[in-house]
Amino acid sequence: MRKNEEQNSKLPDEVVRYKNNPDGFFDAEEYFNVADYYEEKIDIDSAIAVIRRGLTVYPNDVALRYEFARLHIVSGDLDSAEKLFEAMMADDDYVTDLDDVISVLLMLAKIHIEQCDIESVKHEVKSVDGWISSKLSDEVAIESYLDYATSLYQCFMYSYAIDVLKKGHKRFPDNIQILESLIECYVRDGSDYNNAIKYCEKALDVAPYNEKLWFKLGWLHRYSDNYKEAINAFDYATSINAKAYDAWHAMGDCYVKLENYVRACECYLKVLGKKDVGVKDYNLVADMCNYCDLYENARKYYNKSLDIDEDNAEALFGIGMSYFLDSKNKETNASRAIYWIKRALNEDSGNEFYWMVIGECYYISNNWGHAIFAYHKAVDINPSQTSALIKLGQIYIIIDDYDEAIVHLNKAKLLDPNSGIVTISLAIAYYSLKEYTNAKYYLMHAIRLDSSAESLFLEIHPHATKFVENVKKLV
Repeated sequence: MRKNEEQNSKLPDEVVRYKNNPDGFFDAEEYFNVADYYEEKIDIDSAIAVIRRGLTVYPNDVALRYEFARLHIVSGDLDSAEKLFEAMMADDDYVTDLDDVISVLLMLAKIHIEQCDIESVKHEVKSVDGWISSKLSDEVAIESYLDYATSLYQCFMYSYAIDVLKKGHKRFPDNIQILESLIECYVRDGSDYNNAIKYCEKALDVAPYNEKLWFKLGWLHRYSDNYKEAINAFDYATSINAKAYDAWHAMGDCYVKLENYVRACECYLKVLGKKDVGVKDYNLVADMCNYCDLYENARKYYNKSLDIDEDNAEALFGIGMSYFLDSKNKETNASRAIYWIKRALNEDSGNEFYWMVIGECYYISNNWGHAIFAYHKAVDINPSQTSALIKLGQIYIIIDDYDEAIVHLNKAKLLDPNSGIVTISLAIAYYSLKEYTNAKYYLMHAIRLDSSAESLFLEIHPHATKFVENVKKLV
């Protein structure tokens, strides 16, 4: 008995009184609070019973009527909920509070969406403007348009949300919130960037110095592949706020798409002005330096990245790549590149590109065994890695393992039937094996693909001039 008393002492007063005497006196708010208690306990049937009892005492209480219908939605009884809400809408006395009307419309829309009753949703979308515009103040009307559109938006009914927002825009053409909601709906509704851009420009007519709107316009152009227009929009954002780091970053991405790596580097350098500079920020700047042949600068920024995370694979590989790309002291730099790329592979051994580049470094160094191992790793990760298969074929030709060369070159040929380098390499390999019929077939096709194939073949087989002349007659 004492345990029950202790439990009751922790409950709200109206809940204790209701449990002890459900037929006692309670005002409407107390019924509401008791029902809320049962709903929190996920006892929806008891919550409905409480509100039903409250409505016998206060049959015209708007909040109780609304709650009664809402709880039927929670219980999954959509048909009953719909009838209750429609009865409220048909009650002339109910329209004294327009906020409640809008709430009911929202609930009806959710019910009809759940029921896939699109015709009813259409009807509600048409009628909502009449309700909102009839008596609501401008401030409440704007909020109502946004709330109603949000309800539709959250149910993925973007076109209907757009209809509601367009009515709101017609009445309040300078309201930024409505315009921004329209932009978002058009993006979600089949990535309609053209209309999204149109409404973003309308918003900028209202607020021309709004940095976030300029950024949004740039983002819309960027995802429409209009990189120049995107750059212009991001540039406006950064002119309004020099610390608009997201805009600087996005502008850099657009310059990369346009292969203007110098300007991209300038943009990414601006991002380094923010407080929380991270590994990716430094790596981006360093990547651009590599693209611009500024290899020492690239290594400087990759090292700043490594100061934050000494095991960052992208930075380790980037330093290796900077040495690989640097044409000065090619062989020395190849060995330096190998050192750094090995470290990157210790962190990310499943990256086929890392294996391709380290394979190329070994190739430059004439280290055929290690090169073969690296290219095989790339093919193991990606069997469709044509470049690695070609390299393996060429290396096996160099070390006179022609059968193995043909195996890998034929795999490459299946992936890229019109590759001139694969075709001439097969001709060279078959000629080396004295399989002249196959050699003639591939040399003939190689010359058809590229007339320079003849001279490449003669570089490897300089005494085969008569053979080449005979093949040329067949081309």
